[in-house]
Amino acid sequence: MGKNTKNLGILIFLIILITGAFLAVRFVRKSDKTPAAEEPGVIGSIKQQIANVHPSGEVGVLTGGGFSSEFSMALDSNDNVYIVATNSIPELAGVYYKKLDNNGNPLVDNVRVTTDKAYDISMVIDPNTNIHIAWQGLSNEVMGIYYKKLDNNGNSLGSEIKVATTTSIIQPPSIAVNSHDNVYIAWVDNSSEEACYKKLDNNGNDLSGEIRIGKAGGRSSERPLIAIDSNNNIHLVWGNDDVIYYKKQDQNGDSLTDDIKISEGFSAVSPSIALDSSDNVHIAWQDNRRPKKWDIYYKKLGKDGVDLTGEIKLVEAKIYCGDPSIAIDSNDNVCLAWRDDRNEEEFKSGATNYEIYYKKLDNNGKALNDDIRVTNAKYGSIFPLIAIDSENNVHLVWDDERYKNTKDSEKCGIYYKKLRP
Repeated sequence: MGKNTKNLGILIFLIILITGAFLAVRFVRKSDKTPAAEEPGVIGSIKQQIANVHPSGEVGVLTGGGFSSEFSMALDSNDNVYIVATNSIPELAGVYYKKLDNNGNPLVDNVRVTTDKAYDISMVIDPNTNIHIAWQGLSNEVMGIYYKKLDNNGNSLGSEIKVATTTSIIQPPSIAVNSHDNVYIAWVDNSSEEACYKKLDNNGNDLSGEIRIGKAGGRSSERPLIAIDSNNNIHLVWGNDDVIYYKKQDQNGDSLTDDIKISEGFSAVSPSIALDSSDNVHIAWQDNRRPKKWDIYYKKLGKDGVDLTGEIKLVEAKIYCGDPSIAIDSNDNVCLAWRDDRNEEEFKSGATNYEIYYKKLDNNGKALNDDIRVTNAKYGSIFPLIAIDSENNVHLVWDDERYKNTKDSEKCGIYYKKLRP
C-alpha cells in the first residue's frame, strides 16, 4: 500500500510538472505571436492609419511623396483637426485637404481640391466651420495668390478666386477670418516688395481692394501674418530686411498704430503671432544676433502695441533653432513649437538633423516646463505648426524626413502628434 501511494505521488508530480511546462511554453508562444506595434507614420488605407494612431504617438497624415513644408493646420469648435497641403509631384500637383478627429483618426481622407501647381498655403475655419484656403500657385498658367472655400468635409463651395497676380514664387500668404465671417488674406507684392492684404466677404467677393501695409524703414517686406482680435481689429506682423515689425489696423484698414519695431537683433526672421483673450499680442521669431547661432525670441505687446515684456530669449540653440509656431491655450498660456538641432549627433547621418521641440510659457513668457522633445527622426523634422484644443491638448504637425534616402522614402511627408496638457 505504501509503495503504491508513493508511486501515485510520483505520477501526480510528473503530471503537474508536464502540465506546467506546457502552459509555460503556450504562454511564451502566445506572447511571441502578439503583433508588434506598427511603426508610426505608415499611412496606406484609412484602416491602416487608424491602427497606427495613438493619442500620444506620431502618425503620417499626408505621405507618399511630394508633400513637404507647404501645409497648414486648424481646429474647429468640436476639436477636429484640419490639414491642407500642396504636392510638388507634377502628376499629383494641387491642393489637398484632410480632416482628422481629436486623436488623429481620419474622418475625411485626402481630398484633392485643385489640380494646378500650388506652392505655399494657409487656412482658417470660420464660425460656421467652413474652410477658407489661400495659396500661391498657377491657374490656367497664371501665377497668383488664390482663394477657395470648402465645407468641413472638403466639398467645394465655390470656384477658386484669384486674389492677386504675382510674377514669381514669393512668400506664403496668410489668412484670417473675423466674427462677421469676412476673410482677410495677406501676401507680399513681389513687384513693389510691399506687404499688403485684401478683405473678402464669406464667398470671396472683394470688399476692400488691395490695402498696402507699406515697407517699414523703406525695406522690402517678407512673410506678412495676420490675426483678428475680439473687436475685429487687424494685427499684422511681417519682416523687413531681417527686422520684425508690427502694426494694428481697424477692420477697414485704417491704422491704429504706427509701424512698431519688434526685434533688435542683427537678423530676425520667421515670425509667428497669436492673440490672447485680452487681445494682447504674442510674437515669437528666430534670431541670429549671436554669430552663427539662431535662437528663438519672444515679445508680448498690449492690445495697443505697448511693449509689455521686452525681448525674451526662449531657446538658446546649439547652432540652430528655427520655425517657431505659437498658440494660446484657454488659460492664456503661450504654447511654442520649433525645430532644434541639439540631437544631431545621435544619428550620424552626415547632414544636420532637426527634431521638433515644445514648451509652455505663462502669459508673460516665463517657462512653465522644460523643453519637451516631440520627435525622434533620423534626417530631421522641420516646419512645425501648433494648435490648442478646448481641453488644452496640443496638436502638432510637421514635415518629417525620417525615411529619406531609404527604400521607404514614400513614407516621408506631413506627420501629426497630440500631446496632453
